[in-house]
Amino acid sequence: MTEQTKENLDDLHRENVKDEVNRVAKENEKIGTVLGMGVGSITSVATLSSLGTVQGLSAAGISSGLAAAGGLVGGGIVAGASVIAAPVAVLGLIGYSIFKFQGNKAQARLDAKLLKEERDGIKKEVTDLEDSLYFDFEHD
Repeated sequence: MTEQTKENLDDLHRENVKDEVNRVAKENEKIGTVLGMGVGSITSVATLSSLGTVQGLSAAGISSGLAAAGGLVGGGIVAGASVIAAPVAVLGLIGYSIFKFQGNKAQARLDAKLLKEERDGIKKEVTDLEDSLYFDFEHD
C-alpha cells in the first residue's frame, strides 16, 4: 500500500468518525427534546387536573383547570391552554439544549484528538525529512 493510499484511508476514516459523531449528536438532541417534552407533558396534565374547582380530567375538570390556569395570566380557557402548554415547550427546549451542549463537547474532544493526530503526523514527517537530510549531508 502506497503512502498516498494510506493517507487517503486515514482521511476517509476521520470523516467517517466525524459523521458518526454528528449523527449520534443529532439523535441525542432528539432524545433530549422528547424527554423534556415528556416531563413537561406530565407536569402539564398534573397541573391541569389539580388547578380547577372540579378536580380530575373529566370535561368539567379540564374546563375549570384551563380557566384557572388562564386566570393566572388574566385570561380564560384559551389563555389557560397556553399556560398549560408552556412547560412542554420550555422543558423540551431545556432537554434539547442539554443534549446539544453535550454533543458540542463530544465534537470538540474529537476535533482536538484529530488535530493532535495531525500535528503528531506532521512532526513525524518533519523529523523524518530532517533525518534524511542529515543522512544525505553526512554521506556527501
